[in-house]
Amino acid sequence: MHWNVSHIIAVHGCKGGVGKSTVTAGLALALKGHGCSVGICDLDIHGPNIAYILGTDNSYVRWKQVKLEEGGIKYDTHLTTTPKVRCVDSNDNNDKSISCCNDVCHDFDFTSEEPATTCLLEPKEVYGIKVMSFSFIKSERELGYAAFRGPMIDQIASELVFKTDWGQLDYLILDLPPGTGDIIITLMEDITVSALVAVTTPHQLSVNDLLKGVKLFQDHDVPIACLVENMSYFICNGCDKLHCLFGPSHAESAAKSLAIDTHICLPIMTCGTDFVKEFSSNKDALQKFGDIANVVISTMARTKTHGNTMKSTPRQHKTKKNSAPCSNEINW
Repeated sequence: MHWNVSHIIAVHGCKGGVGKSTVTAGLALALKGHGCSVGICDLDIHGPNIAYILGTDNSYVRWKQVKLEEGGIKYDTHLTTTPKVRCVDSNDNNDKSISCCNDVCHDFDFTSEEPATTCLLEPKEVYGIKVMSFSFIKSERELGYAAFRGPMIDQIASELVFKTDWGQLDYLILDLPPGTGDIIITLMEDITVSALVAVTTPHQLSVNDLLKGVKLFQDHDVPIACLVENMSYFICNGCDKLHCLFGPSHAESAAKSLAIDTHICLPIMTCGTDFVKEFSSNKDALQKFGDIANVVISTMARTKTHGNTMKSTPRQHKTKKNSAPCSNEINW
């Protein structure tokens, strides 16, 4: 398998709520401003936020048939394509099929053995950035939670990454969930992460968890591009003074102990659909996200992962013995 993604950037912070999706969105916009082709894969399956931050619509993504050589990835046709997955959500205590796309897309013959074509998810595009998220699969109109066990999370994450038609990208940014669980371990086995952008907030509790996450990536020989201290300060629009609302920073000492050369502090910003508007008008934030993009680009110039981000053909997920290789539904 070969795909046309030059660099894969992981945005991760072991603590939840530190602003990984905000940093992902800002980094993507800054890289796009450099003229790079950029994609975002939101892999926080239980709490996808990138679509809300970038202001994309909540319609389902579509499967599309492409020739193997035309897709972003030249696929092994025996990899499972699942336009439906089974899960349990809070609206229904029984197993429930969640559609990955609208009815129009189900006209495709997913059991076709035609070797010249395959079915890929068509990502949304906003501000010239290709975006894929689980929120495009399980509609945001269904506000209940979705509870998945490890094997299902593993499969969904792999398909969002490997079954999306990314085309040719300079950078694919992975908006990772908190912790050090299944999704991160699976991706480490299948792809070469080009660099990590580690995210924390100033207080010690967040930094304590940050150390664990960074250690995981360091153990897998992933270069650490920079440490981003999000919500580091607030500049009052009345007195123009800088206020550290979370107290003194513990992130700077963490950067030194982890031998991370670049430590970038971001101001407290508007989250949600107003983010892009503030991003373009807040000169301080614009400069800081530009700094993150610059250090990512310079880190890539020093590494040799260009064009070699796929370690091997992703592992085929196990299905029931009676299931066809490309069946419309997977039952775990």
